[in-house]
Amino acid sequence: MAILNFPILYAPDPLKCRPLGGGQIYVGEPDLDPEIPINQKQLNIIQEDGTIVPVPQPFTLSFGGVPTYNGETVRLDVDGNYSFKLLDKNGAQKYYVENVLSGKPVTEDEIINNLSLPYVFDTVADMVASNIDLQSSKFIRTSFYNTKVTCDWVVTQSPSANSFNLESSTRSGWFFELQPVLGTILFPEMVGAYGDLSQEDHTAIQLCLDYFENNEFYGDVVINKNYLIGDTVSARSFASLNGNGVMKAKATLNKQVFEVYAEYPIRKIENTTYSNFTIDGNKANQTTTDAFLGAGMVVKADVENPFSNGDSLDRGELENITIENIKSKNCKVSGFAFGKNTFVTRSYTFSNLQSSGCVYGAYLADFCEYITFSMCNFQTNQYGVYDNGSSNISFVGGTYANNTEAGIYAPTTGRNTSKKIVSGIHINHNKRGIWIGDGFGSVAERADQWIITGNNIMASDRQGVLGVGGSRTIVKNNVFSGNGGETAGLYADIQMFGICREWDIYNIHRNSTGDTKCAILYDNPNASGADGHSYHKINGLFEGYSVPIKYTTSANPNTLPLNANTNFLQGVFEYWNNAGAPPSASAGNPNANVDINKIPLGTICINNADSTGAERWRAIQAPSSAISATGERDIQVSFIRESIYTT
Repeated sequence: MAILNFPILYAPDPLKCRPLGGGQIYVGEPDLDPEIPINQKQLNIIQEDGTIVPVPQPFTLSFGGVPTYNGETVRLDVDGNYSFKLLDKNGAQKYYVENVLSGKPVTEDEIINNLSLPYVFDTVADMVASNIDLQSSKFIRTSFYNTKVTCDWVVTQSPSANSFNLESSTRSGWFFELQPVLGTILFPEMVGAYGDLSQEDHTAIQLCLDYFENNEFYGDVVINKNYLIGDTVSARSFASLNGNGVMKAKATLNKQVFEVYAEYPIRKIENTTYSNFTIDGNKANQTTTDAFLGAGMVVKADVENPFSNGDSLDRGELENITIENIKSKNCKVSGFAFGKNTFVTRSYTFSNLQSSGCVYGAYLADFCEYITFSMCNFQTNQYGVYDNGSSNISFVGGTYANNTEAGIYAPTTGRNTSKKIVSGIHINHNKRGIWIGDGFGSVAERADQWIITGNNIMASDRQGVLGVGGSRTIVKNNVFSGNGGETAGLYADIQMFGICREWDIYNIHRNSTGDTKCAILYDNPNASGADGHSYHKINGLFEGYSVPIKYTTSANPNTLPLNANTNFLQGVFEYWNNAGAPPSASAGNPNANVDINKIPLGTICINNADSTGAERWRAIQAPSSAISATGERDIQVSFIRESIYTT
């Protein structure tokens, strides 16, 4: 004879003589709230024919208080022990059991002796001080210090060499070995961090990063609180760092707060992610002036070319790293500092980086190459980007604004600053929008091959684009508006100095405030023709300028020194094929091989035969040009071709 048990769940209302119709069932990990999705276990139904079907939570009962599926009554199934919660149809809790096994609450003895069931302590201190005779390999669950982060531990007498473990204070030789959440996640609170800025937490964060490198498997360190950093936190192989927390430098820290440094011959860093957290440099009491030591975050490698240095283990290299959604603020020098990186056959995209309150929003050094900075926001620094020798860099999208010196500045005092793309960025309310310097790099190259396109360059105190130097520079399809407001009538949208070469310009220029001197201003400060402008092309749309294009002479404007193969054209710059004086109506010029049909109305042609300045320029039929008291000549558009050339 057997006792008959009703196999179908029936849920009565505990206070009324009726079923709990429309009740909502949740099941989860033992001792955890199953209503929270991360705590839930998979709930299944067993149909009349024995088919098992996974179902989402909450699972809603019928109005008769029993589980149904497609109109049929079903049984409920979950693997192992579980927590159970039942709410009524309005979401009010009616039943909760924290630990159930085979439909019955679990006893204390069962929890102690069943290795599949974790034993729960309130705190780590309780675990260490307990004298309960827990078996080897027994799982323990607890919280750490002042947090609600859940930690899993394993009881052992032989802890792994690279594990984080604590010895029992009551059972000599017995240890509790920490287990990552889901096997691959560590929280600093699990190893001692408080996350409330009351104590230094860098050691706990570093322990978590070291854990994955020491054990050589990939994992995530998650920082979700506010951590006081008394020493640099260093990235490690195999370890990613993510979370929405804040790492705040201790007031006296004169080092970078966080670094991703592939150090030779120690480690290669690859396939890791750093995202979503904030770095606070807390600069008030710091003294360093070094761009790297005074940085919120540093990214660098010791090996830039694996084919010429490094070793067979690729130590000292970076590869396939992701850096995104990080804010670095209030740093003594640099929000982000990018040094040498491994660039041969590799490239990187770092996105949505934000910095404010620093000298440099982002600092780029020698051998920093093949990086795309996407949708970054560098505001209220001295320089949004300070480029001190990088190459093959793209800045795409985002906002570089309200920087007190420049949105982007490339002084070219490093190795070189070639091959840049600046595209799709809001560059506004800076002192200067983009500033290309004239210094030589360590490989004796000036800045060259910049492409500046598709940007909104507006409301600069001075110039929108300042070319003190720069060769083979393309500035096209940008919108300039409202620049030069610091001193009305003094600054241009684009200003080029004499050593600039081969600038190709076509933009929309709007003098919306009336403060801008002109759209394009040529400065030629050298008395000899050795450093004159050469091979430029100009075109564009000009609105609100009495004179769109001006040039500044070094002395007498009638002897403006310019290099060979140079010409000014209102609206369009074309090329001279050979050196020589420009064509005129009064004399033949056999050395000037010029296609007259390519020269538009309103042209001033200027040319030199050699770089010594032995021959000077000649302006052809320019009665409407006026020389100002400051030695500037306006380039007008009222010239008539027929009055200049004879055929």
